[in-house]
Amino acid sequence: MWSFGCIVAELFLGLPLFPGASEYDVLQRMMTILGQVFFTSKLCMLLAIILMLMAACYLLMLMASCYCFIESHVANLIFLLSPLLS
Repeated sequence: MWSFGCIVAELFLGLPLFPGASEYDVLQRMMTILGQVFFTSKLCMLLAIILMLMAACYLLMLMASCYCFIESHVANLIFLLSPLLS
């Protein structure tokens, strides 16, 4: 949401909100204007765990869909590859 809001504001204004020569420079300008955000270590750990679990679930879903695709098309694959194998 933050990135989308910045893009919309930049399109509306016609110039960048935080002009900078590098990513570090842009982040430094953001923190100067908006202030630094502080998270507690427990909150950061909780967010990291949630993100890791979401990534693991996504990878498991991808693996399951690939397995289902291969399993349902094994006969077709064997038929197509049989001339190459003989």
